[in-house]
Amino acid sequence: MARGYLDAFEVLPGTSLAARVSGQDAAPHVHVRRLVHADPNLGPGALFEETSWPLEQLQPVEEQTVVAGSCAIIPGALTTDGRPLTFATWIWPTVLRETSVVASWMTKSGAARLAIRNGRPGFVLGEETILESPRELYERQWAFLGLGLDASAGLVKLAWGQLGRTGGPYELVRTIAPLPPPTSDGTLVLGGHTESEGWARGQFDGKLHAPFLLAEIPDAIGLMELMNWGIEGTSRRRAILGSWLFGSADSLWKVVDQSANNHHGTLINAPALGVSGPLPLDGTTEPPMTAAPYATVHLHRDDLESCRWPRTHRIAVPESARSGFYSLHVSGSDGDAELPFIVTPEVNPLVLLLAPTFTWQAYANLGREADRYPGLSHYALHNDGSPVYVTTRLKPSPTLEPGARLEVDSVDAFTGTGAPGDEATATHLLMADLYANYWLDRSGIDFGVVTDGVLHENGARALRGARVLVLSAHPEYWTAAMLDAVEHHLDAGGSLIYLGGNGLYWVTSIDHERPHLMEVRRWRGSQTWSAERDEVAHVFEPQWGGTWAQSGRPPDSIVSVGFAGFGWDTGIGYQRTDASYGPDFAWVFDGVTSAVIGECGLNMGGAVAFEFDRYTPDLAPVGTTVLASAMPTGGFFFRTFESGPGRAPDVETRADMTIRHTPAGGIVFSLGSVTASGCLPVEDGKNDLARVCTNVLQRMLA
Repeated sequence: MARGYLDAFEVLPGTSLAARVSGQDAAPHVHVRRLVHADPNLGPGALFEETSWPLEQLQPVEEQTVVAGSCAIIPGALTTDGRPLTFATWIWPTVLRETSVVASWMTKSGAARLAIRNGRPGFVLGEETILESPRELYERQWAFLGLGLDASAGLVKLAWGQLGRTGGPYELVRTIAPLPPPTSDGTLVLGGHTESEGWARGQFDGKLHAPFLLAEIPDAIGLMELMNWGIEGTSRRRAILGSWLFGSADSLWKVVDQSANNHHGTLINAPALGVSGPLPLDGTTEPPMTAAPYATVHLHRDDLESCRWPRTHRIAVPESARSGFYSLHVSGSDGDAELPFIVTPEVNPLVLLLAPTFTWQAYANLGREADRYPGLSHYALHNDGSPVYVTTRLKPSPTLEPGARLEVDSVDAFTGTGAPGDEATATHLLMADLYANYWLDRSGIDFGVVTDGVLHENGARALRGARVLVLSAHPEYWTAAMLDAVEHHLDAGGSLIYLGGNGLYWVTSIDHERPHLMEVRRWRGSQTWSAERDEVAHVFEPQWGGTWAQSGRPPDSIVSVGFAGFGWDTGIGYQRTDASYGPDFAWVFDGVTSAVIGECGLNMGGAVAFEFDRYTPDLAPVGTTVLASAMPTGGFFFRTFESGPGRAPDVETRADMTIRHTPAGGIVFSLGSVTASGCLPVEDGKNDLARVCTNVLQRMLA
């Protein structure tokens, strides 16, 4: 099966972009095409323009595998001089039905592992279980786990205890000969084992807290002190070979050795940091928002930082390339794949369309088979049932293809009947973004396309020279830097058209060191999961998770409307208000005769459905005017979770079309519905809602 991904979602003219393709066809046909419109069912159909851009195949395509699972690698941590060693840590296992590895290292006799099999901790050398606890551990319960080894005496000591039990821990001792020492590199792997080429595979689901290594084997009282008071609360500081925390000021993915030995390491595959640990016996705990280093890390077998496939193709983007949506189309004997990207403008035109690539990443691979398409979405749960706080864009993601349709809680659908109300015709990712692209393309107005990544990285500079910023159907995930940039744009006299719904909603963070990693921690919003109570704070940025409204930056303050509800029936149109007929705003509806607008659309049949926004006077800026409202009278239209219980007919379950003039001289115009932009391509763009949007755009440019 052909799969692949690109190194980035965006590229400038005159530069290049690398593709990483996996498949059975060593030399598939590849070509670039500019995307205009992608919905094949109604309206103009799938429209694209072929290009003749230079493409270079860098190496033959092969079927690639992925090493998933997070762990930590610490080179040189283990001594090889025959001294006794004791490794210990607190663990919070979340999956005990599978064999887990808490710590491992290599010896001349094979891998040595502190492992958990059938719920019981033990020491495994090669394929032989040397020592195993008679007691089982419990899922989601903190346990102290230690392993002592004396190669010269052939002594193995296993110790385990439970949180809150001051006595203990339990001990089990066995003498064997010979007991092989670690290999010369002394590499210690936490939560997994080494693979080929120095890589490591995670094989533990759960949390590790404050692991350490001693150059001795404590007796029962010494182990009790270590379990109850930690490595720094005992008299054994001179014997410390390593004491590790996770993350540092310069890199969240560094394992920091607190001892004088400086045996630092690396976290592999982006596990979750900023997570809760065991409550100390003295009752103290860390505050909810802390900075690196962290004492606790949550490892998962399905964590992924990058697929790390080799580069197979190079796309040379001509200097003359037009800004817009493009895709690398891969066609081979084992199928097709389409990898989307955006050519951003070298110099901004007056109109910019924002491609919501952070929203793409949040949904990427939702509903897909993890074995074939590794790298979970922000809507999924890990193998152990914990929320996915971190995602990567460096993975194959068929849900991002222009022909993909996606529902959060149903089976992905790539085709539909096209009948109004057919759920298979709902869309809110790239296909929906191309509705707005088609409208602008047919308008004859020069426009460019920028991405969330560019807006986040460059801030206000990303919008310099543009007079109008257009937001498409579902710009849901926003960073603080993006909000700042748009506010600066409006304060400087710029205008904004918001064609979508449920926008500017979730607090989002991007890792400074590895910007392909994105963090989301849902909390008290309309969500598929909630972060753990003590894990709401982000680690990529010092900010709380949840919605931007909870953090004091509601979307209403920028786009005048905020998330109001869901609609799973056929979409409905907007009813014009009295204000829309007055002299101040009659120009918006020039050429429109109907009192109801947007009754026919490609996305769920009408302008308002799926997710939609309303005007709230206490949240929106002064001067906002409601031009039209969609008030469903029944069916499956209902409020958001944060709005409380309620379903149509209900005054709060509605979508509002709004407009306001900013103090700086710009205009903000909002449709407030994910499906609204699906009306724009109807009848080749010659329809009432497209006319309204074009009138507003032309006034903004005038």
